[in-house]
Amino acid sequence: CPVDQWSAGGFEESCTPCPAGKGVEAGTGTSESSCTWNPCSGGQYLDQVTGCQNCPVDQWSAGGFEESCTPCPAGKGVEAGTGTSESSCTWNMFVLVNGVGEYVDSSHTEGLLLFHGQTVCDDHFDLNSALAICREMGYPGATSWKNGDLLLIQSFLATGLDDVMCSSDNWDSCTHTTVENCSHDEDVHLTCGELCPEGQYWDRINKECSNCPEDQWSSGGLATSCTPCPEGKGIGSGSGTSESSCSWCEFLDPIPNTSMNLEWVK
Repeated sequence: CPVDQWSAGGFEESCTPCPAGKGVEAGTGTSESSCTWNPCSGGQYLDQVTGCQNCPVDQWSAGGFEESCTPCPAGKGVEAGTGTSESSCTWNMFVLVNGVGEYVDSSHTEGLLLFHGQTVCDDHFDLNSALAICREMGYPGATSWKNGDLLLIQSFLATGLDDVMCSSDNWDSCTHTTVENCSHDEDVHLTCGELCPEGQYWDRINKECSNCPEDQWSSGGLATSCTPCPEGKGIGSGSGTSESSCSWCEFLDPIPNTSMNLEWVK
């Protein structure tokens, strides 16, 4: 048989192609189970059920037979399916940091706002500015902002952004300057929020809360992906709020006159 095809031998007059995404060496495939998943490309991970899938936003994989993706370091990101190593992750334009200058991850929503590692001045800053920047960082929205020289780290930083004026909650609507006349008591501290409800996740590409796919669940909040149900369990799209929401699949009755013909159904 040619590459990626199999045959049980005997008097078969042709070979059967392996399922999509699977392969086998020429002349070695004796049944469909001989076909194994092909290695994934960089930026993908191997799902043993569905095959190669793109890594989510801000995660990377060298490909091959890796079954999960690795998150970028805090404060760095990469587009979905494009990260092939940690070096693919680049510094985000905006980040939030804590009192010692550590980048906060997506489970935290409050911190000193930095623009390419420098503070942001509050001149003309308003709620639209806060909303646009939080959404640009991948959060659903903003709940509040304040100014002040509140953290020790501020004295070691320059001010890099001023006069941020936005006509909507989209960063593309904003204007700003990088020439400033500010002191650190005008530095912006930002709280991002507006959490997604249970059963949904924050889609950082489309910048909206979306229902989890079928057979996946999420507790909502700032989750940027959903968690698959355990094998053999399932849940309807958007209705899974925890692993306990996933229920065992039921067996259909065997089709008459067959001995082993069972199918999984939800």
